[in-house]
Amino acid sequence: MIKNGKDYKFLPAGNVPVFGSGGYMCSVGNSLYDGESILLPRKGSLSNIQYYNGAFWTVDTCFYSIVNRECAVPYYLYLYLKNLDLSGLDTGASIPSMTTGTYYGITVKLPSISYQDEVADIIQNYDTLIDTNTKRIKLLEESARELYKEWFVRMRFPGYEQTKFVKGIPENWKIGYLKDIATLLSQKVKSEEVQIYVTTDNMLKDFKGVDYKELTNKPEGKVCYFEKGDILMSNIRPYFKKLWYANQQGGCSADVLIFRANKDIDTHFLFYTMCTDYFIDYVVAGSNGTKMPRGNKVFTMNFPVLVPSKELMGLFRENVSTIYSTIETLQLQNQTLASTRDRLLPRLLNGELKVKA
Repeated sequence: MIKNGKDYKFLPAGNVPVFGSGGYMCSVGNSLYDGESILLPRKGSLSNIQYYNGAFWTVDTCFYSIVNRECAVPYYLYLYLKNLDLSGLDTGASIPSMTTGTYYGITVKLPSISYQDEVADIIQNYDTLIDTNTKRIKLLEESARELYKEWFVRMRFPGYEQTKFVKGIPENWKIGYLKDIATLLSQKVKSEEVQIYVTTDNMLKDFKGVDYKELTNKPEGKVCYFEKGDILMSNIRPYFKKLWYANQQGGCSADVLIFRANKDIDTHFLFYTMCTDYFIDYVVAGSNGTKMPRGNKVFTMNFPVLVPSKELMGLFRENVSTIYSTIETLQLQNQTLASTRDRLLPRLLNGELKVKA
């Protein structure tokens, strides 16, 4: 059974997640349904079929479902639907749309419940491992961010008790600008030479880049080139806070700026400096334009920065490098797990692989 989502704005805050066609939105104090459900987009991101098990609320852009367990295992049905191409069923004119009638009209071929259970368990094991690694990555990233705040915002760095402060600044530090710790890059390469491509849209959706080969509208000529360790920032207001620490090389559109840490400056120090509210507010203050305001590059590079001593910068690099080494290992594990899962899933759905059922 497919049910309509409802407005949530009158609800009190709480711990129940609210989902729209684009994904999680916020949390409220009431639930629309509690249990396993497949969340089906009504408008917008029609390919973003979601699964949730627990109490939740959906808005009017997203249907939720009550699955008949006598004939379908919810997670298997979710995998089955997600593997279909539903783009041809779009009933919208300007905004992609789906109706309950359209969803009910989809032909679904289901094997035995025991087979569905086995396939669901296999794929869910992969998803659980990926989710566990993702949570560990977030915790590690937060620990690195907290280390930056502790040392360079709260000024509780190693040896701070014995350090002499002059007008609130450690005597062996210096007042500088963003241009003293970073270089704004403009190197370009042929668009077909890059493997991933980043735009403000990608960054807004939390995708760090798309496979260049899969682009429908490939950029012509040359694109801005970045390397692993560079910092990418959307240069369109209000998206300045969309920053990415590049974990691979690639190309990006002109609305994305590329920063590279200067010699003796740790790239993570640069990244966390640019992630602060002080930096974002500064860039906003210097932006100009009416329809789509953009950041002023010269103004941005003159953002004032406290530059710590070379010794402290080196110590910070040692600590953060250890954290990010673990993060990279987990990211590689997730890539391998996702690749294996994605190769298995179609074969399992088609019955090409035997399972215990």
